[in-house]
Amino acid sequence: MYDGYTVEEKTCRHCQKVYRWKKGLDRHLQECGKDPKFGCPFCDHRSKRKENLSKHIINRHGNQVIGPVDYLIREDTTASQSPIPNRN
Repeated sequence: MYDGYTVEEKTCRHCQKVYRWKKGLDRHLQECGKDPKFGCPFCDHRSKRKENLSKHIINRHGNQVIGPVDYLIREDTTASQSPIPNRN
């Protein structure tokens, strides 16, 4: 399926990453060059997207979490500021 955009129109002008779809580039441009703003409450992992951090928590720390993980995720947190004690 062709989306009507050229390769140049789907390439990030900052990092040169090329996307298959223009909407992928549009999403990327919102975060390119920015530091991750979501921190894992269980380890030092950080993510630019909340949904990716949710997947990380489920995949890496699923045995430490009971119920939904959304309540654990806050912007600009670090492991040292975590309200949840280390359960290792």
